[in-house]
Amino acid sequence: MLDRDKLPDDVPAEGSLLLLPLAAEWRAAQGYDEPSAYAPWAAFAVMRGVGGHILAHRGTASEASDLPDRATQRAWLHEVLRFQGEFEELAPGRFVVRRSPARPDRTFLVTPDQWEEVVRKHGTRRSWLLDHFSELLASGHPDELFIVFWAGDLVRSTREELPPVNGSLRALIAMQAAGPPPAGAGWYAHTPSTTDDELPG
Repeated sequence: MLDRDKLPDDVPAEGSLLLLPLAAEWRAAQGYDEPSAYAPWAAFAVMRGVGGHILAHRGTASEASDLPDRATQRAWLHEVLRFQGEFEELAPGRFVVRRSPARPDRTFLVTPDQWEEVVRKHGTRRSWLLDHFSELLASGHPDELFIVFWAGDLVRSTREELPPVNGSLRALIAMQAAGPPPAGAGWYAHTPSTTDDELPG
């Protein structure tokens, strides 16, 4: 339960579920083996959950009435999938998108009820939804070949099992754990020099 004194008057102190992974298997897969690495992420996740709780309880009746019917929602999902390539529904709630030959297939795991939550979260206008997924699917780590439903939204993951594993974050954690690069390491447009010679040309 949240501190009642620190919340807006129109927001209840409870009523939202925060999913915070703690299992050692997930922490190892994500790169959070050390508590010192996991603790800041956990604190950030809690703060983000509080923000989501406030937003969830400040929706208006008009927003709820604007939610499209299930047929329209499904059509929007298919449009998001086609943005990635040709797709096939292999089983209820399991879509595989065949991308270009140079890029591996990507699997979306989302049920109609979960997709309705996503539509409600990102706006009930088709353009808002497409803009969100255009950005989500264009970024991320190459290993994130799954789109899974977690904590009320679709997120990228390196695996289909929950909790999801963020490949970009895992790579960043590994880089930080490796320590700073050697002195002088980096990319240069010309051969580095200790003199003040002018650049070629």
